[in-house]
Amino acid sequence: MKRSTTPTPKSKAAAKAVSSPRASLSTVSKDWRPEEPVEYAPLFQPTQWGPLSLGKYFLGWPGYLWPWNCIYFAVTVASYVYTTPNSKACLQMPVGCTEVLYFRNLALLWLFAGGWHYYFYMRKANGSKQKYDANWQATDSPKFLFGDQVYSNVFWSCVSGVTIWSLYEVMFMWLWQQEKAPVYYDWWSKPYYSFGLLLAIPIWREFHFYWVHRMSHWGPFYRMFHYLHHTNTNPGPWSGLAMHPIEHISTSAWF
Repeated sequence: MKRSTTPTPKSKAAAKAVSSPRASLSTVSKDWRPEEPVEYAPLFQPTQWGPLSLGKYFLGWPGYLWPWNCIYFAVTVASYVYTTPNSKACLQMPVGCTEVLYFRNLALLWLFAGGWHYYFYMRKANGSKQKYDANWQATDSPKFLFGDQVYSNVFWSCVSGVTIWSLYEVMFMWLWQQEKAPVYYDWWSKPYYSFGLLLAIPIWREFHFYWVHRMSHWGPFYRMFHYLHHTNTNPGPWSGLAMHPIEHISTSAWF
């Protein structure tokens, strides 16, 4: 029996997909791209400084405050109240104080970075949906420590990042106890100043990070230090703090 060579509608569609570069790309690639380009927040666009626009930005869901900054703020307050040693103890027992702060900060990092990694990369609860790179993180690449991207990211984040972050805290607590840096412990003793400082912190944080990040892309600095962070061309939750110790010093200096 002679096989029919008449193309079916399905085979026609397949042939068209193969012959068309655009169709082939959209068929093969699973990388996600947002439908709308990234825009500046209304806070940085004077044309949108209206009560409705700014109100939606700050109080909308999801927005600037709700839910994540409120969650981070609540964790910060709880951490300060229940896990931060007083500055006098840090003056008398700096090693013990450093250990307490290090393990506190390590636990916080594992709570958030480790939690998101477990949810999105171990359970793969969202699959590759809204993932810029549809591939999963490298497990056999010579550009990473131990040949594994996640292990390398965890190493640099915990061994270098948390250590330097914690040493900054110890240094400031020591300076406060020595009265070599301004400090006060009662929010209500200076309520307006306290509230203004609370609002200014994220703005200062962004300002500092912008300029430090620009410096990190200066040729010599990039080649010596920042290149390590950019080995993560397919970043995950552990990649944010995976960087060279010199860069941890510069990025953690904002406070």
